[in-house]
Amino acid sequence: GGPRAPAHWGPPGRGLRYRPGPGGRRLRLSVASGMAPGTLTSVFGALEGRLEPDCYIIVGAQRDSLGPGAAASGVGTALLLELAHLFAAMGRDGFQLRRTLLFVSWDGGEFGHLGATEWLEGYPDLLHTKAAAYISLDQAVLGDDRLVAKTSPTLVNLIESALSQV
Repeated sequence: GGPRAPAHWGPPGRGLRYRPGPGGRRLRLSVASGMAPGTLTSVFGALEGRLEPDCYIIVGAQRDSLGPGAAASGVGTALLLELAHLFAAMGRDGFQLRRTLLFVSWDGGEFGHLGATEWLEGYPDLLHTKAAAYISLDQAVLGDDRLVAKTSPTLVNLIESALSQV
């Protein structure tokens, strides 16, 4: 009953029209979401460093695609697998890592990053003493022509220096 909204407000290709505002109709909505416990499975792979094997560079991406982030998690997972493949091939060719690379495919990302959260809560001492950096591949490629780096303020100079050399 309200005024018709512009066509681009509605779902593409479905011919549905959205009418914001009062319309005099009532809608009864029932939600049937379950509260049954489930199992999350995060997958870990490591390439051991030669000089500092107990110092970890963690590269992670969420793997599940249960929500609107399906494309972002698919891209992150593809990048994670390709990076692991690339570094493994470089190792077979004689390249030696200084620090251990830990590749992690997180489950439960669409449910509040549960896979990563549970791991972080389960191993706080390891992370505080051995993790040097975490590189998130979630939303790594968004289709823009700009690079956006989110980091700790202590690493800003390092990132700026690396970018000036590229």
